[in-house]
Amino acid sequence: MRLWFMFLVSSILVAAGCAWTGQELDLKPNVTVKEASLGNGRTISVEVDDERPRKALGNKVPEGGGEINSKREPKEIVEEALLLGLTRLGFKPIINQNINGNKLKAELRSIDYRTAVGFWASTLTVDVALKGICIVDGRHKYEKVQRGHHQESIQVVQSEENNKEYIEDAMSQAINNVLSDDGLIQCLAGL
Repeated sequence: MRLWFMFLVSSILVAAGCAWTGQELDLKPNVTVKEASLGNGRTISVEVDDERPRKALGNKVPEGGGEINSKREPKEIVEEALLLGLTRLGFKPIINQNINGNKLKAELRSIDYRTAVGFWASTLTVDVALKGICIVDGRHKYEKVQRGHHQESIQVVQSEENNKEYIEDAMSQAINNVLSDDGLIQCLAGL
């Protein structure tokens, strides 16, 4: 009986410790846009601003717990993904340079990882908001917020690998939604 009790207490302490240690994730969203010639080789400047209200992506448990952060700046991750996607669409994107032509400004509004405790299980939700803005001659011609969402029913604190997968899924959705926005792409292409 005593051995069983020690095992139970040890298991609880180990599980609780996992909830309070932070995670640094190496995020790599999946850009799924197909090769196209929509950009016709047009050079466009790309600028990404990180406008999130907090640096951490979230916490492993609702009342705090270990912070979940990105190893690289999320701004750089989004920028890299947009450059890849725009190249696939036939543009010649360059990073944040003043050029005579159209510009894509992307505002990373949120990466929000949160859990809500339920009776039998908890709900883990990741929401990402990314605003794509087409700027022509210094004026905003088109803008739209795109979102990504991932939700899981969980019973234990999630591993670094699982959290990476969940956050990447929501980021990928938001980025691919920006790259698939017909109004934005047509504006950037000058159509």
